[in-house]
Amino acid sequence: MSHTELVFTKPCIHCGQTGTVAVKFDQLLKYASGALIQDAFPDMPIELREQIISGTHAECWDKMFPKEEEEEKPTEDSYFNELWAESQRFEQRWNNENYI
Repeated sequence: MSHTELVFTKPCIHCGQTGTVAVKFDQLLKYASGALIQDAFPDMPIELREQIISGTHAECWDKMFPKEEEEEKPTEDSYFNELWAESQRFEQRWNNENYI
């Protein structure tokens, strides 16, 4: 079983603080030998891999790139409801113009 090492990360581009990430020694050797980070640390959360690469803490990443509220996507029902409402408006205008 591989022992754990602490990797000291470079300063975060948002807050300027350094950090540490605990990694397995054999995985650290793979990474240091040129393996892609996702291959060297396959079980590590993406946020920690990013911290190793750039120094950016997960909390700082969220502050720099806040998640945008997802725009509500129309459902099939809402689409047909809007079409129905538009047809009702058209019929009302047509009736008013033709005095029916």
